[in-house]
Amino acid sequence: ERICAHSAKLADVADRIFQGLVTGADPVFILEKRSKAVFFSEALEREVQLEPELLHPLCKGAVNVRRYEIDDVTKSILFPYHVADKKALLIPPDEFAKKYPKCWCYLGENRKALESRERGKWRHDKWYAFGRSQNLAEMEQEKILTPSIAKNASFTHDLDDFYYFIGSGGGGGGGYGITLKPTTKESYRYVLALLNSRLLDTIVKSASSAFANGYYAYNRQYIEQLPIRTIDFSTPADKARHDKLVLLVEKMLALTPKLRGATSESEKAALQNAVTTTDAEIDRLVYELDRKSVV
Repeated sequence: ERICAHSAKLADVADRIFQGLVTGADPVFILEKRSKAVFFSEALEREVQLEPELLHPLCKGAVNVRRYEIDDVTKSILFPYHVADKKALLIPPDEFAKKYPKCWCYLGENRKALESRERGKWRHDKWYAFGRSQNLAEMEQEKILTPSIAKNASFTHDLDDFYYFIGSGGGGGGGYGITLKPTTKESYRYVLALLNSRLLDTIVKSASSAFANGYYAYNRQYIEQLPIRTIDFSTPADKARHDKLVLLVEKMLALTPKLRGATSESEKAALQNAVTTTDAEIDRLVYELDRKSVV
């Protein structure tokens, strides 16, 4: 496929393209949510009561991150940090025990396992920290999410739920987040339209690693090179194309979960037709942008 002559790369408009969290002890930190304050711990093989303030909804790559949708999130991550000014600080033991006694007690029950990580390297006063400190402060913000492995482009927009996600894991667990630079004038939903388009997905697949059963890698090294057609907002026609794509993406974000939740065959058929038509219109406009950018 031809790459737009007037395109930037995703790496040029993105502030960061970052991997998810690495705990080093997923059975301890990742729990199944049963109710507001009750969670099932794989590490302890039983339900535990925890302060929900430290538990955040967690996506596991292709398990939950779908094309224009975040679906069926049942996991939560125990996040033992305070985030302020783009910095994540481990909650001190005294404050932890006082403010979040149930979570602190739970971590204490798992202290031996946490200290044993990396052959005992965690036998120190920060034994309850995550195994890696990268990107701890990146979760609580608007972002585009993608699984690291998928059959087709599966980008979606996390506007206000601020999902946490992990960087690696079995069964398609890993993922990436994308934030845009403050100077980027194009909206998140415009960029999302391009990333999910057939044109850009063809580019990814031509360069990406192919896996069994039709899966491809959507790692940073492949997606950061994708062309992002920049918009001249002083040109009415250009601005109109941007705004039309934004509206179509908003429609897709509304239709996709409705389709997944449809119960009757007639409802499914009507919604599938609407999704297919809208998706095709997005593809058409993206190709049109490509043509308009050629000198």
